[in-house]
Amino acid sequence: MRDVPGNGVVEQDSVDTLKSKLKRYLSKNSPVYRKIQRSGLFDCAYYLKENQDVKQSGQDGLAHFIAIGALEGRNPHPLFETRYFLGQISSYNPDAGNILLQYLESPMLWPVDPHPLFNASYYSAMEPAVAAADIPPLLYYILNHGKSQADPHPLFDGQFYQLQVPEVLENGANPLIHYLQEGRFNGKEPFAHKASGSTHIDLSKYMKKRREQICPVAQGT
Repeated sequence: MRDVPGNGVVEQDSVDTLKSKLKRYLSKNSPVYRKIQRSGLFDCAYYLKENQDVKQSGQDGLAHFIAIGALEGRNPHPLFETRYFLGQISSYNPDAGNILLQYLESPMLWPVDPHPLFNASYYSAMEPAVAAADIPPLLYYILNHGKSQADPHPLFDGQFYQLQVPEVLENGANPLIHYLQEGRFNGKEPFAHKASGSTHIDLSKYMKKRREQICPVAQGT
């Protein structure tokens, strides 16, 4: 048996079945493969870096994620945590298809937070253009972070962060992703707590607590 992130279990696929799935999704003509690849919500470099077993096996990262990676709780993007996302869904049926594809195609799932530091409702309220775009809030943020001043979470001020790390703006990098992967380990502040009179908040601890609250098995760094 294999745990389904957040809810229930599914039968462990046989080796032959997994090989069949990988072969099917490896084709770039696969509708599921093309849909996710073009979406901007699958970061292949990130996926292979975080999953060295997949990289060392020489498998196609996206094909692996579609076939078995999502069911194993692996993350397709720095701002989409599979287990955290599934932990907020009351009933999840893996037979309904890949969870990232469901997120892309199902507006009912768009209010679900894909990451502890991406509050979909907050961001949508701060950026009214999200509704008109008719795409998931996270995808809008990823595609428009350089054009929009809306923040993804009350505890992250993108403009303030970029003042501390000018190269983020110069390189067109996503400020939240940069903070998660580099800034927080280098003493960079996520928001101006001193100027606002608020107390310092350790976002690493905040994220850990949120993961524990949403889904105990979704703990991470």
